[in-house]
Amino acid sequence: MKSITRERWYPRLLGIATAVAAWASCRYLGIQLPQGENMLSALVSLGGILAGFLATMKTLLMGMKEESINRLKKSGYMPHLRDYLSEALWGSLALCVFAVAGFSPTVGATTSEYLSVLVGLFAYSFASLYRVTRIGMGLLTQR
Repeated sequence: MKSITRERWYPRLLGIATAVAAWASCRYLGIQLPQGENMLSALVSLGGILAGFLATMKTLLMGMKEESINRLKKSGYMPHLRDYLSEALWGSLALCVFAVAGFSPTVGATTSEYLSVLVGLFAYSFASLYRVTRIGMGLLTQR
């Protein structure tokens, strides 16, 4: 597998695998995932903080020297970086929205399915954040 393919897919696959593992742990091993309004509130806050951090990271990257931007464009990596930033931002916002939805009594925020998806979104958000941060810090140190 090419490294760019692995880089592109690992946050998604980690999120899906984490959600499936959490669901299977609940269903077959009887493990109870954390739940409650405090957890949902914390995840809403966390998702908002991550989204703010990613917006700041985007601003820093777009403010790089013209030389670095041109090097990124010539390498063909700029579209990937934009996609990664976008995915990380949307993943953080999805975590917020999904956690907010858990406050509704009709959602069933205590079901293993809901909690498993929430855990998967959490893993996806952090893997996406890690990917963007790793790349962004590498670019910023080349300034």
